[in-house]
Amino acid sequence: MLMVVERLRGWGMRTTLGLLLGAGALIFLMISSVVKICLGVLFVIGLAGLVRVSQKPAGKARSDEWSEDREETE
Repeated sequence: MLMVVERLRGWGMRTTLGLLLGAGALIFLMISSVVKICLGVLFVIGLAGLVRVSQKPAGKARSDEWSEDREETE
C-alpha cells in the first residue's frame, strides 16, 4: 500500500509540474501574441505618419511651384 501512495505522490508532482509548465507556455504565447499585435499597430501608425509627412499639400505648394516656373521662363 505504501508503494502505491508513493507512486501516486510522484505522479501528482509530475502532473502538477506539467500543468504549471503548460499554463506558463499558454500565458507566454498569449503575451507574445498581444505584443505582436501592438507592434503591428504601431508599425501601421508609423507608416501612415511617414506617408502623410512625405506627401506635399495638394493645393498651395503646387500652385507656388507653378508660379516659380512661370517666373523663370519669362
